Amino acid sequence: MSHLTTIRLVLFSLFISLAIVTSCGDPNSQSVLDPNTGKHVGNWTVEHGSKHASHDGLCNSCHGTRLQGGISDIGCFTNAACHSTVTSCGTCHGNPPTGRYFPNTDGAHGVHWGLQNTNFDCDTCHSGAGDGTASHMNYTVEADFSNTTYNAQGGSVAYSAATTTCSGISCHGGQITPNWEKGKINVNGQCSACHQSGTTQYNSYNSGKHNKHVTGEGIGCTECHDTAKLATYHFNDLHTTGMSESHLTIIDAANYTGASGNCTINCHGESHSSESW
Repeated sequence: MSHLTTIRLVLFSLFISLAIVTSCGDPNSQSVLDPNTGKHVGNWTVEHGSKHASHDGLCNSCHGTRLQGGISDIGCFTNAACHSTVTSCGTCHGNPPTGRYFPNTDGAHGVHWGLQNTNFDCDTCHSGAGDGTASHMNYTVEADFSNTTYNAQGGSVAYSAATTTCSGISCHGGQITPNWEKGKINVNGQCSACHQSGTTQYNSYNSGKHNKHVTGEGIGCTECHDTAKLATYHFNDLHTTGMSESHLTIIDAANYTGASGNCTINCHGESHSSESW
């Protein structure tokens, strides 16, 4: 190979490398680059967090799927000064996380965040994993429930990274939760995913005629409980263990009176007039 050919190959390689790096912003115009240097503009550290949260995968296209370098060969966490303007978890992770790419990955965040009056924040499930701790930015999901409020009856909350499930959590009746990434619970037919018969858990059903109706006669939960009311009178108080508003989820047709515990309804062709629960 001639000396001239070698020079041409080197120049061509440099041109391709430069084109790749300087084109990082092309897939998304929100990634602002200085056309002269190929680097981010001076105030980018101030605004890039919100840009990343609102434009899924924005940073990953150049800095890699885990922001460790990628084609730019610049890791986002190699210099503490790069993130000196972070004001909250939501700056990088979203509030709540809604994306498909690290560090703004959705999973079941949106479902949990949407629960009414639950009064929890990031620290509820990620205690001790905030900025500046050994558990932050170690590329491992750290779920630590130091708040014992959510411990199930007779057990403590634990998270399995292998299955992305939780156990021993009162919100789910101490049972294994669905897979965080893909699992779901159909509230119209999977009440037993969180509620068990007996008294083993805070939310177990054992009061009144539950055993007679559910176990003895095979009547489903939704025959008496209106799933349309769950958001207001059931999922709104998962941060407590009292189940204080469960009677408010009874279907209107039952004419249920919470104070006396009586129902007046025609059920399966049989008239129940002021039947005591």
